[in-house]
Amino acid sequence: MSSTFSQYVFVYGTLKRAYGNNKLLRDSEFIGTYETTELFFLGDVGYPYAFEASLLEDHEEKEELLKPVLGELFHVTEPKVAASLDCLEGYSEGCEWNHYDKRQVSLAGTDITPMMYTQPRLITTNGVRYCKSYEGAWTWEP
Repeated sequence: MSSTFSQYVFVYGTLKRAYGNNKLLRDSEFIGTYETTELFFLGDVGYPYAFEASLLEDHEEKEELLKPVLGELFHVTEPKVAASLDCLEGYSEGCEWNHYDKRQVSLAGTDITPMMYTQPRLITTNGVRYCKSYEGAWTWEP
């Protein structure tokens, strides 16, 4: 009995096609460029963090900081690729102190609800730069 692995993943940083960590997705199908329907704050510490909107509830600049995230959608069909992505992002299911969290998100223009790595804790804002905004959505470039 064989099972077919299938997972969609939405990436917005070093896993995008133009950057070095995309090699982990070389055996995965690129679906297209999309933006999230949910709003996040995309902060840059040399690589991006997509901070959950709930973390900014009391932030005085909440309205300016929360925007959709622009990124790339991939179809992953190899379990080892998904495991490599989790390893890179410091994610282990059931672990209380993951570097990133992993959850489903909605994207504008598709019914696919991929997994996305997000930052579940608000780390200090010292040294966190704002990412670039492109047509009303966050985008990351080193």
